[in-house]
Amino acid sequence: MCLTKHARVAFAAIAVALLAGCNAESQLASETVFNGGLWTVRLTSPAFLDAEQMPAKYTQRGGNVSPPLSWTKGPSGVKQWVLIVQDVSGGKPVNHWLVYNIPPKVTEMPENAARDYELTQGANYLGRHDWAGPSPRGGEAHHYYFEIFALDTAIAATADMDPRAIAHELKRQNGNVLAKGQLVGIYREPEKKK
Repeated sequence: MCLTKHARVAFAAIAVALLAGCNAESQLASETVFNGGLWTVRLTSPAFLDAEQMPAKYTQRGGNVSPPLSWTKGPSGVKQWVLIVQDVSGGKPVNHWLVYNIPPKVTEMPENAARDYELTQGANYLGRHDWAGPSPRGGEAHHYYFEIFALDTAIAATADMDPRAIAHELKRQNGNVLAKGQLVGIYREPEKKK
């Protein structure tokens, strides 16, 4: 089979785009620092469905309110939950929310929990210890990966930890990820009317 020059260029562009997407997702916390456990926890939100558009109220241009989340009970032996929200649309992970030291019996975060509740929160990409809602530029859709991790160890987490520091502490204490779950929210800025 002989491809024309235009077909070869188009094929190469598609291949690069697919590989770039795979490469970006491989940098998520679940694929790098929290790479154990089974995908047996179901993470949901009453505000949006998996792989669906997130409402504007959860964005920086909206109310910058953290969305409500709930997850199924983990396996026996859960000592702590960790919640990480990352956007990898730009090629490397950008932390939008990091909550750790979540007690084992907690299985939900109400809307605006980042501000209304006393949570142990790591710094987001803006350097703040709360929710940093979506704020994509250029009209492209960004994918926000909400990931919950059930840990078998109550790690000695301190303020200002990032996902790698939490994973390091888990490893230092010979802890493991028992289970995990994922929810993907998509956000694209509405097009400006001309």
